[in-house]
Amino acid sequence: MDFDIAHWGAFLIFGVPPITVLLIVWVVVSNKRKTTQTIAHLYFKAIEKGEKMPDDFLEFPFKRKTNNPLKTAIILIAVGVGVSLFMFLRADCGERLQAVALGIIPFVIGVGYLTYYLISRKQAPAKDE
Repeated sequence: MDFDIAHWGAFLIFGVPPITVLLIVWVVVSNKRKTTQTIAHLYFKAIEKGEKMPDDFLEFPFKRKTNNPLKTAIILIAVGVGVSLFMFLRADCGERLQAVALGIIPFVIGVGYLTYYLISRKQAPAKDE
């Protein structure tokens, strides 16, 4: 069988992304399973020794981190400005506005996160009182 460049292009477009997604899912699932097994092993060893475990011991590694809206806002605004600037410099003169539009999306989302952060900070009760 003789594969030309069109066959390799089709494989790269339609074959590599699903394989990459499956590989990422496999790594995440196997890591979570290994972590769960390690925690269970530690828990059973502690029970065998008669030690008291904290109530939230089994929940600790799986708690989701709370996102900081200020950090998210700064990152999205920076990405939006960076993409807009890159696309502005790379585009032809007549297409610059359309090219910049791609970077406006993360920029506006970042401004939304920043607005949320500022509003929630003003509405939050003072901790000193």
